[in-house]
Amino acid sequence: MKYLYLLLFLPALAYAGWVSPTANNNPGTWSDPTNAYDGDTLTYSGRSGVPSVSLILYRTTAVNCDSIKFKGAATNSKVEVYYSGAYHTILNGAWSGVFTVYPVNSGSYEDVDSVKFTNNDMSTLYEMYYLTAGGGSTADTTKLGGTGTDTLKIGGTGTDTTKVGP
Repeated sequence: MKYLYLLLFLPALAYAGWVSPTANNNPGTWSDPTNAYDGDTLTYSGRSGVPSVSLILYRTTAVNCDSIKFKGAATNSKVEVYYSGAYHTILNGAWSGVFTVYPVNSGSYEDVDSVKFTNNDMSTLYEMYYLTAGGGSTADTTKLGGTGTDTLKIGGTGTDTTKVGP
């Protein structure tokens, strides 16, 4: 019985989740822009000095997603998501520390073309991801193993709780 719970969740986890950008548009002022999507949380792309300089991260085709998450720090920055033919601001101000999840359009799915980070002071961006349609976990880590109860958010709202293990 304990493995039945796990088997019920595997199909939902297998076809969706967090995906990285695959390219960038950098006017040459952000250092190492590919570090913002290389899968390594110890490397980063950075920018300081000249104000209002943007780094645009994107995939070669639009991503149907409802949230993005990123890790880094900025003292005065704007983060915008491009969908439906225009940029939409999801954050304007300072951000720092751990991965933080931001809804794209009040949690509804949109075909997102790109994410633009514009800094007016200093910024470091370690990683950025899109949460693709069809489910996936909004948690930074998903523990599936061991004993006890693991709580997962699998798309939509609310949480789904399952016991994984003996």
